[in-house]
Amino acid sequence: PVLRQLAVESAQQHGIAADETLYVGDMEHDIHAGRSAGLITGAALYGYSAPTLLREAGADLLFDSVDAMIAQLDRDHLLATEQRVIATVGGILVSERGKLLLVKTRKWSNKFGLPGGKIDYGETMEEAFRREIHEETGLGVTEVEWLTAQDAINHPQFREPRHFILINYIARVAGEPEPHGNYESQQIGWYSLDEALSLELNDPTRSALQLAVDHPWLQQAAEL
Repeated sequence: PVLRQLAVESAQQHGIAADETLYVGDMEHDIHAGRSAGLITGAALYGYSAPTLLREAGADLLFDSVDAMIAQLDRDHLLATEQRVIATVGGILVSERGKLLLVKTRKWSNKFGLPGGKIDYGETMEEAFRREIHEETGLGVTEVEWLTAQDAINHPQFREPRHFILINYIARVAGEPEPHGNYESQQIGWYSLDEALSLELNDPTRSALQLAVDHPWLQQAAEL
């Protein structure tokens, strides 16, 4: 209750949203308290409780050192003292039946978008794409093809001013496995192209889907 009240007060006084706040602890009850307050939870595996117990508590993020936690904050540009251009990768996942995977998130004004995330230092674009897809959906991809790159500079649909370069792929997934969203996901699922285009999509996603309409993978699915 105390942590939840602090989260409410922070939101009211400073405009800090609970679901955009990381709460890190080294005991199981820290994780449960953070989740109860609606916060993103991080487990410090190097602290008081055994790592196995913290993993079982179901934290959103796991840190095996202080350096790992700082690296996560830096990767999300929370430690930046100056504005930066942020390169991200994402893409259209196509199942064997031609369904497309979309994710609804708060950070894009509660609209549906493509799974993906930021490129880590030292990663190629495709390596980052495969990693982010697995982290955000639990899925692996088979074939991967380049689709497009888009500018998103202080986009009005994103929760805060950011300058993104959105690198988009189109990729195939074996079968049509059930996806598992992460802490950012409000809703995740497979949709036909027509269903996808009828959803409330963020602008970059709608542009990417319209660009992919004539892609052979989607055309083959339409013939099934």
